[in-house]
Amino acid sequence: MMKIIEKFSCDVEQDSLFLKDANLSSFQDKFPQLLNLTEQLRKHLPDEYKYYLVDFMVLNCTKGKYTCRDISWHFDGDYEKDNKYVLWVKGPNRTLFPKTNLNLNPPSCRIEQKNYLNNLFSDIETVEVPEETIVSYDSKDPHRGVSCLDEGKRYFFRMMASNYIKPKRISL
Repeated sequence: MMKIIEKFSCDVEQDSLFLKDANLSSFQDKFPQLLNLTEQLRKHLPDEYKYYLVDFMVLNCTKGKYTCRDISWHFDGDYEKDNKYVLWVKGPNRTLFPKTNLNLNPPSCRIEQKNYLNNLFSDIETVEVPEETIVSYDSKDPHRGVSCLDEGKRYFFRMMASNYIKPKRISL
């Protein structure tokens, strides 16, 4: 279940950007102005993982725009694997998690998982990730992006610890 860790304020100034599965150390070299944020997030991930990756997305929100490719309920990574995540979002239209923990038994197929979760969570009460607050979750925690209701710049920063998802070769 998503866990609220701590409020962490950080000044972020970046134009539109979509960066997924970047190597943590390469990201820190390219974005030294975000070193405090990356160090703060990293200390909340366990040390025994092989890969540490960063997703950083800056979105200029307008009404009706999606905060991610698919705003359906989903899991990050593979449900059967043990990825750990920390997330920090600044701005409007933040990620939603179920308010209560449910016993899940999702199918292994991604499409069937999506249908299973969307049916299960059609009327569930949700909690929005608090602004500028570090939250943790894992590959078994369902969540969803949203269709933007509020306008403004949204900074989405997620760090992942994984033993099977390798950093992409991204020229930063």
